[in-house]
Amino acid sequence: MSFINELQPIVRPETAAHPPHQIDHRTSLVLCLLALLSYLIQFATNVLLARNLSQIDFEDYNLAMAIVLTMSTVATLGFEKLALYLLPVFRERKDWNRSRGFLRSARRSVITVSVALTLIMILSIETILSWLHEDEHFGMVLLIGSLPVLSYGIFLVDALTAYGRQILATFLYRIVMPSLLLALTLTWIQWHPSHSSLLAPLAFFVAWAITTGLLSRYFRKSRPTEVLTASPHTEWSKWLSRAWPFSFYSLMLTAQGQSGVLALTLLYHTDPVVSEYAMAFNVGTFILLIATATNRFYLPALAVHLERHDARSFHHDIRMRRLWVAILVVTFVVAINFSGDVILGLFGVDFVRGYPALVVISTGTAVAVIFAPAPYVLQFLGYDRHVLYISLLALLATIAGSIYFGSQYGSLGVASSFAASLTAQFFLLKLVMHSAVHRHFAEPMKEANRSESD
Repeated sequence: MSFINELQPIVRPETAAHPPHQIDHRTSLVLCLLALLSYLIQFATNVLLARNLSQIDFEDYNLAMAIVLTMSTVATLGFEKLALYLLPVFRERKDWNRSRGFLRSARRSVITVSVALTLIMILSIETILSWLHEDEHFGMVLLIGSLPVLSYGIFLVDALTAYGRQILATFLYRIVMPSLLLALTLTWIQWHPSHSSLLAPLAFFVAWAITTGLLSRYFRKSRPTEVLTASPHTEWSKWLSRAWPFSFYSLMLTAQGQSGVLALTLLYHTDPVVSEYAMAFNVGTFILLIATATNRFYLPALAVHLERHDARSFHHDIRMRRLWVAILVVTFVVAINFSGDVILGLFGVDFVRGYPALVVISTGTAVAVIFAPAPYVLQFLGYDRHVLYISLLALLATIAGSIYFGSQYGSLGVASSFAASLTAQFFLLKLVMHSAVHRHFAEPMKEANRSESD
């Protein structure tokens, strides 16, 4: 039985005739443009850091950044993705008690887990450095210390989105935060270039602290006033059991993307093929920003359609998203085919050798972007195991294929393994979603037929 039916009895048949809920699809395009601008700002920041930090400090910064971003997926426990479903549904039902209870439980869980992870990571790093007799890396410790602020900010982004403030949430997250980071980094490096290794992580911490403060302020203004006066009704264990699969799914996707770099590192430890593939991967998966931006826009609306058993609006929004997103990603893939070598050449002549891998990676990623809502819709409906099993098989296939084909064909073999696994994964998830959604929308009719028979 689906998660919807666990929370509330089956919607009565007459609600299936609810007037279609129309949304402005142009908003999704605005979110994509904001994501593109954010990418450019972050690229400028990385160039600035690469030119002003020493090699060791820049490696520390990137390592700490990778740790923080990975741990933020764990720290949120999946509550941010669950918020995209639960908050619109609770608002639709006018269940303000559960709304407040969920927000309180999620906030406490995210902050508690992120603080614990921060302490564990800092103590682990200090212990390892002491054991290796290495110098202190204060910049790395400072950047990891920003995890609680960052994790709660990420939760607020999706919570604010769930209450219909998608553009505001994305603007603060995608534009304000990286702009603050770029401005602070540029200013402090000019004033104190000798302390750049500490000032860059400090800029990241301050930028996220300001952004999280703004997100918190606007979230308080955006949530329904009834939530403020409601008595919190908490179902923490049930919500956690529904939230963690989102987090685990995100971790598997991250591992799937990084497995190629790891495989090439093991196979060609001193060969530049690793850097060539890494750059091709970063460029080829750029369109994942479209998936992230559109999911934040469509998932709350799809949750309401599922709650109302409004099949017509659900399928309309899915088709509209698929249509215009397909146009964007096909345009991107065509552009990569024609000018991918030129783009890679901007990073250096040697990187042009990664052009075949770039073409393959961008093609596989395009399929994932087109069908990106599928795993989340399945998890909304309670099909967590299907999503996790399919994703786990795709991860194992990517790892095995990367090792085997990588040893035979280098970066192209790894890229082909990644693209093939990703394509099969999301196409299969789309088929399972189609079946699950059909079954969900058929339930009220079956209930009506049973009532008439009685």
